[in-house]
Amino acid sequence: MSACGLPARAAAVYACAAMRPEPAKHPSTAPRLAFPRLWRAIGWACVALVVYLSLTPDPLPPAELGDLDVAHAAAYAWLAFWFAQLRRRGVPWIATAAALCALGIGLEVLQGWTGYRTFSYADMRDDVLGVAAGLALAATPLGAILPAVDARLARVRGALQR
Repeated sequence: MSACGLPARAAAVYACAAMRPEPAKHPSTAPRLAFPRLWRAIGWACVALVVYLSLTPDPLPPAELGDLDVAHAAAYAWLAFWFAQLRRRGVPWIATAAALCALGIGLEVLQGWTGYRTFSYADMRDDVLGVAAGLALAATPLGAILPAVDARLARVRGALQR
């Protein structure tokens, strides 16, 4: 028996556990951001830009790679990547993906109604592929870029306030 009344092996395990550093946050936890309103505003400005570019009578020329419209895929990949960094993994990511896919489908329907743009199932596919690529990218270490920039800006703001 040890001095604390536990068997010697249990006391050693308890002492080792007490010296361990705090475990890292689980990746499914939402990041704590110092400037969440700024990052959300930038994300919504990107959404507004996608809506504008999707419905304008003078669209940008398509950037195609084979059958894939790279502009559609890149735009939706960027939106998914951006918003995924603001949300925790799991159901919020699924909701973000569903909302972005619905946006892409809805904009395609609206394009068909405009009379000066065309409806395209291929563009819908490219939007969905872009959302999937953006979420996949956000699941890599690159998905920590926005929280890292946020933390750096918070440190700079703290240093300037002194």
